[in-house]
Amino acid sequence: MGLPRRTVYAAVLVTVLVLSGCAGGGEPQAEPQTPTTESSGETSPTTTEPTPPAPIDPCSLLSAEDLEAAGVKATPDDSVRSLVPDPNTTTCLVPHPKEGWGIYYGFSTKPRVEVSQAIDKVGTEQPQQLIVGEEASMVLYDAYDEKVWHAWAREGRFTVMLELFEKPKRKDVEKLLGTMLEAADPDMFEFPIDLPKPCPSPRQKAITNLIGTVATATGSELPDDLRCDYANARGVTLNLTSIPLASAQEARSSINDVGKLFDEKVTPAPGVTLFVSAGDGYAYTYAYTLKPPTYLSSTLDAQYVIGTFFSPLDYDKAAFRATAAWWARQGI
Repeated sequence: MGLPRRTVYAAVLVTVLVLSGCAGGGEPQAEPQTPTTESSGETSPTTTEPTPPAPIDPCSLLSAEDLEAAGVKATPDDSVRSLVPDPNTTTCLVPHPKEGWGIYYGFSTKPRVEVSQAIDKVGTEQPQQLIVGEEASMVLYDAYDEKVWHAWAREGRFTVMLELFEKPKRKDVEKLLGTMLEAADPDMFEFPIDLPKPCPSPRQKAITNLIGTVATATGSELPDDLRCDYANARGVTLNLTSIPLASAQEARSSINDVGKLFDEKVTPAPGVTLFVSAGDGYAYTYAYTLKPPTYLSSTLDAQYVIGTFFSPLDYDKAAFRATAAWWARQGI
């Protein structure tokens, strides 16, 4: 387990010696002396402000070499950050070289999350006790008709997790979890909100009008992808994405194709096309702008908060449409 990264630096002031002069000619005379620098004869240590803590990047917990040694097929350079599998867990999603995800891993922003509660969230198929930290377990479950291996480990206050999309060796899972626990840092609890600059502020009215006070938030900025996730304390999560398109023609083609899948289409501003699906348990939108050609999406979902009961999504559909329209207009 790592030590806190806060370091306080002290700067010590150097005492300046006072030089005295002599009177010249004839009998020595006592003349007033004007010291060039006053001194109290004592040093006065001063300190600078403590170096402020910085957010912990979940992607920094494992290196490309760590993943390769564990046999994980992934492309770390294209990783994105998200709030999964619950809104108090900030994770690094690493793509598979061919398609989908190769692995995602991260840490809880809440201290001492119990592994048993985290594992219960996803199921109990083929449970395995792992030898790492104070407690650790792995289970297998079905995610969208795909087998996924889900593991958690805790050491003291720190809890880490990972999810693998290809069958792993138990010792490799233990090694990855152990490496993350060794990198654990108290600053993990200090920054429940850590967004890249291009993401909207968590105090943006279009966001708070929909989900209320933002309790946790994270995101990623890549050359071809901006992702911003926001969640309230109940687990209602808003995801906003923005992806540049190659041309206006690509945007028009997408509008024609996607339009066949939606019943609701609106134009929140000239040059902006927004498709809306506002269901009872899940809501999402696709939007396209022509100048500049951009694809923007928004999704609203309810996540299970570890250690609490799941609350189905209950939201104001008019507020969701307003938020989606606001986000679509950000593309122009």
